[in-house]
Amino acid sequence: MKPAPLTHSTETLPWLVARGLLRVVLVLTIGALAIIVLPRLLGLAPLGVQGGSMGDALPHGSLVFTSTVAPEDIELGDVVVLRNAPGRPQIIHRVVEISTETGQRLVTTRGDANNASDPAPFALRGPVTVPTLALPYLGFLLIFIATPLGWLLAIALPASTVTFLAIREIWRDSEDESPLRLGAGAHWTEKYDLPVLAG
Repeated sequence: MKPAPLTHSTETLPWLVARGLLRVVLVLTIGALAIIVLPRLLGLAPLGVQGGSMGDALPHGSLVFTSTVAPEDIELGDVVVLRNAPGRPQIIHRVVEISTETGQRLVTTRGDANNASDPAPFALRGPVTVPTLALPYLGFLLIFIATPLGWLLAIALPASTVTFLAIREIWRDSEDESPLRLGAGAHWTEKYDLPVLAG
């Protein structure tokens, strides 16, 4: 009579629930990485819209894929992504006025939902970032990943868990396949159905 097949004690309800949750997190992580990495291969950069200054055109939480154009290609009514100074947050507003001063192209911008234009015009130096494609709601995922907690939950924790589970499976498989360890009371010959000679 052959011994009953070995079962893993981890196949319990808590383990199954944890594995299900892990799969959900992994799917979200893969989706987030796809949002971040794949567009860059096409020359686009993802941007999560924070705030409602652009109204219905680009609602809060929208995911915007941006590209760059030359300053001379910017026209009235275009939406541009600009930064007041290095280290300051980017703003995404519409161009409402264009002027030239000392050979520099200046634009005045305003959010569609704002009552007033931005305080000072922006000098366009080098390529200008403009939105190419916008998708509603998906920007919330990008915004969350940009936070320390989001990075921990969406990137660091799944990567660590997958690594741990992979090492655990390799270790467990190597133990199960070892001819010296087949379970309590099992002889190594039983795995290969070899006869045992009585001494």
